[in-house]
Amino acid sequence: MLSKRKKTGLLKSKHAGVAVEFALIAPILFLFVLGIVDFGRAVILSAKLSSAARAGAQYAIIVSIEEDAVENAVRNSADFDDVDSLGVSVSEVCECSYGVSVACDGDCGGDSPHKFVSVAVDYPHDLFFSYPGVNNPMTITKSATMRME
Repeated sequence: MLSKRKKTGLLKSKHAGVAVEFALIAPILFLFVLGIVDFGRAVILSAKLSSAARAGAQYAIIVSIEEDAVENAVRNSADFDDVDSLGVSVSEVCECSYGVSVACDGDCGGDSPHKFVSVAVDYPHDLFFSYPGVNNPMTITKSATMRME
C-alpha cells in the first residue's frame, strides 16, 4: 500500500509541473498566434490594395484619366468594407523609349514620349496590438503603373 501512495504522489507532482509549464508558455504562444493573425491580415489587405490599384490604372487607360473617376473605380473594385478611408492618387508620367523621364509634351530625339498612368492607393490598417518599431495604424500603400497606348 505504501508504494501506491508514492506513485500517486509522484503522478500528482508531474501533473502540477505540466500545469505550471503550460501557464508559463500559454501567454507567449497566444501572443505569437495573434502576431501571425495580425501579419496575415496585413498581407491580405496588401493584396486587395494591389488589385484595387491595378483596377484604377486599367480604368484610367481605357475610360478616363480624371482623378475622381479613377478614385471611384478604385473604391468600387476594393474588396473590403471601409473604402472611405482609402487614399487614391493618380498621376501621368512620361518617359522616352531609353528610360529617361521627360515632360509629356517633351521630345525624345524625334520620337514622342511613352505615356504611363500611375495609381497609388493607401489605407490605414489598425493592428490588434502595438509592436515595437511599427506604427499603429500602419499605413499600407500599393501602386500600379501601366502604359497608355
